[in-house]
Amino acid sequence: ESVTLVMVRFCFSFIAFSHLSTMKKKLACSVLYLGGVLSLVANTWTGAAGDRLWLNADNWDDFALPSGDVRLDAGTTEEPIVFGAVEEPLTLTSLSIAGGAESVGVLRMDEGAAMKIGTTLQIGSIGNGVFLLNGGSITVQKPIQIGGSADSEGLFHLVSGTVLSSNNLEIASSGTSTYRQEGGSVVFADGAGQTHITEMGEKAGAIGRFFVSGGTFNSAGTAVHLYAGRAGRAEIEISGDAQVLFSRQLRAAEQEGSTCKIDVLDQSKLSFSRESYIGISGTAELNFQSDVSLSR
Repeated sequence: ESVTLVMVRFCFSFIAFSHLSTMKKKLACSVLYLGGVLSLVANTWTGAAGDRLWLNADNWDDFALPSGDVRLDAGTTEEPIVFGAVEEPLTLTSLSIAGGAESVGVLRMDEGAAMKIGTTLQIGSIGNGVFLLNGGSITVQKPIQIGGSADSEGLFHLVSGTVLSSNNLEIASSGTSTYRQEGGSVVFADGAGQTHITEMGEKAGAIGRFFVSGGTFNSAGTAVHLYAGRAGRAEIEISGDAQVLFSRQLRAAEQEGSTCKIDVLDQSKLSFSRESYIGISGTAELNFQSDVSLSR
């Protein structure tokens, strides 16, 4: 124990000496003593540079861009955190926007921005989160989760750019959350032996909204279903020249007490390649004024 203690003290002394010698850096990492194991605390946003730029390393607490699990509880609708153009995609393990209780987080990706997420993208899982894709591209290997808890609210807003995922799109498993697309291209496809679903309004009291007014949304794969109001409420509106395609089933208002409202307007298109089940045990309201394909 005495030897271990000396090593820990030496580590802290070395970090303190580095502080004094540079006078520009703050503690790059926190060192914890856990039964003889030294553990590095994850990098977090500080906004110290004052410019709201993700790609400015001075805005992160170890003065380096993050590459692991990142939680962003910063930014507002008027002053979002901005992710600009990059030469190579930035790779993260996971990203949670507004993942803390009563937190607010807003991230905007602009033209030329590129991000790859190895696991999950969570938007407003506990707090109020917004992800705005205003150009650029994002690839997500695990679920995109918009909202999550009863008191949270998430918004995924695609203005332009591309989204590629090989897993689920989950909108408001609890609480109220929205997917909004005005343009761009979205592809959900099977990958590495996994299948996926799109779901909104999973639990009783949840409200999931899916509004697409432009661009293409293509959910293709071997077992791809749209669950619209499993136990809660789903609100779907396809309008403008949007093209929304699902390679499998629509299951709308599945459980008792669930509701689903679907509007297909203007020159838009909504298509399902397999059988559809509407108002299974709940209530469904359909308003089809444009091109809808529901296989039976």
